[in-house]
Amino acid sequence: LLDITLWHGEEEIEPTGPVNVTFSGFDTEGLYPKVYHIDTETQTATDMEAEKEENGDVTVATDHFSMYAMV
Repeated sequence: LLDITLWHGEEEIEPTGPVNVTFSGFDTEGLYPKVYHIDTETQTATDMEAEKEENGDVTVATDHFSMYAMV
């Protein structure tokens, strides 16, 4: 699991609109990775419709930070 959190000083903040989150440094050669948003309260996983870039990075669009899993 990847816990994506953005801090401003001591305060955890959320984006005020849509943002792209890029996962890099993973070996994705020959793979088609999926990224899921993990809602720990409802215990559900939502497919974030990830896009794999030519360089192997994986990008998702979101409007909030939270727990994610890349499989």
